[in-house]
Amino acid sequence: MMKSASRNANETPTLKFVVTCVPGLERLLSDELAEMGILEVEADGDEKHPTGALRFAGSWADAAKVLVGSRLASRLLLELREFAAVNADMLYDQVRRVKWADYMRPGRTLAVFAHGKSPGRDLVLSFAALKIKDAVCDEIRKHGVDRPDVDRENPDIRLEAHFQEGRCRLSLDLSGAPLHRRGQRTEAGEAPLRENRAAALLRLVGLRAGAEGLFVDPFCGSGTILLEAAAIAENRAPGLVRRAREFKGALFSMELEAALEAELVRASKAVVPLKLRLEGRDVESRQLEKAKRNLRGRAELVRADFRERDLEADWVVTNPPHGVRIGDVKKTADLLGLLAQKLKHAATPSKLGLALTVGPLEKAVGLRPSKKLTVDNGPEGLRLLAYEIRPGKFK
Repeated sequence: MMKSASRNANETPTLKFVVTCVPGLERLLSDELAEMGILEVEADGDEKHPTGALRFAGSWADAAKVLVGSRLASRLLLELREFAAVNADMLYDQVRRVKWADYMRPGRTLAVFAHGKSPGRDLVLSFAALKIKDAVCDEIRKHGVDRPDVDRENPDIRLEAHFQEGRCRLSLDLSGAPLHRRGQRTEAGEAPLRENRAAALLRLVGLRAGAEGLFVDPFCGSGTILLEAAAIAENRAPGLVRRAREFKGALFSMELEAALEAELVRASKAVVPLKLRLEGRDVESRQLEKAKRNLRGRAELVRADFRERDLEADWVVTNPPHGVRIGDVKKTADLLGLLAQKLKHAATPSKLGLALTVGPLEKAVGLRPSKKLTVDNGPEGLRLLAYEIRPGKFK
């Protein structure tokens, strides 16, 4: 098993962690970590050049808090070693210096993923990953342990190598499956919003544990936003659907496994009754059937066109149809303008949250957002927008 970092008798072991997220969510993730008591966090990039990575030093208990409780993180990595690597020989030599026998056991599988900027012609990222894998396997065999098989889909040990300015940061993934996979959504829609992006949008509109009132998603699709809203209102940690051993870091660290068990118990006791009334609407019965199977009775689902029903709600949060789901920007723009007008006339005060592709759709709403955030979502990008709907003249 992995050895703890050296420390005095009265000190908590300090380990180096990297939390990854969708580029653009760094500030929200930093706020979320602060709420967990993880205060000294550093970003790899800045607001103009987000990298989707935050770093902090802490204990296994801190790692367990992130793995069980973060709604915004993608992965949690344990930093093993940072070193200069300007050519293949230097990379191989430095990787061999890690005590890989502490992590690998017979029968475990391995995968290496390299990111960043290659430092030279003989060290392109694909070759760098192969070189790291060879170094790990050679070091393991030196200690009499069989060479591990490679499994890029679901490895027991997942290594992340990040190259920047001639240096390599080698980290071990503690997460297993990406943390945005909550395990609640059994079926996805045609253009699903990932759970961590939905959680970010809900955070922007101010939804918190214990929330009350009526929450409506007028274009609910398979129900991702409704699922996230229910979990937040219940204070149900996203990691509660996993067992401690499903976080791959528990395979090599008994300390992390114990911390995860304790955090899962604490999180289960923190769940509160759901007081928020959830309603999902969609015109497609096929989508509603998916939402019904995903939500399992936690929301009222109605087959309806939002134009034919009122919107007297406290929260209206949605990922409206666009791109592959509708194929016509003008149609989406018309829908957004009408949605804002209906809210202005029937639901004040209320809060509106929208997830839109970056581009002209934002102007179609006709309102100035109180908060907005641009996050990575493929070539088009994604804009998360929060509005305060108040009485008064519609501009």
